[in-house]
Amino acid sequence: MPQTPNGAAAPYCSVALFLEYHDWQQIADLIRDGEGPRPTRARILDGTTPSDEYTRINRVLLAASGELEGACFVGKRYSTDDLAALTGSGAERLRKIVADLAFWTLSQRRQPGSADPDTVPGAKQALAELDRLRDGDRIFPLQESANAGLPSTSDPDPSQQANPLITNAERFFGTHRQGYNRPYRPGGY
Repeated sequence: MPQTPNGAAAPYCSVALFLEYHDWQQIADLIRDGEGPRPTRARILDGTTPSDEYTRINRVLLAASGELEGACFVGKRYSTDDLAALTGSGAERLRKIVADLAFWTLSQRRQPGSADPDTVPGAKQALAELDRLRDGDRIFPLQESANAGLPSTSDPDPSQQANPLITNAERFFGTHRQGYNRPYRPGGY
């Protein structure tokens, strides 16, 4: 029986934001096929009648979003809804990670031999961030995730407390629990 899909339907970073995180001319060079002309910024951003370029970038952003989800879902720390609910700095951090992963993927597509994460802008940091999220060393700013690492206190459960009669009787009769008795030695102590 197949498992239930749990991935986002749309990428966490839009094509427009992707072009703000990375130089649009470099992106245009990475997505063009062959030696054809470089696509214009307007053509790349045209989501009303999606061009091949827009569709290609959107698919790469969706794949990068899937990589991020894979790292975040490992320890069941986050759900798709949690990631989509991020706002402010947490949402921008999420978008930046996705944008950097997508840029690296496009670099691998166009220049497979030289797309080393150390040389592609943002790739090394994004991959390190995925590892930290996967291991729980970093979290997204959600209150439940922040509270998960804090100790909590609560009133003791009465059924788990020691019986007061036994506790008081130990003063008179001693204890006979294992570890408190002296070992038996034939012939005395």
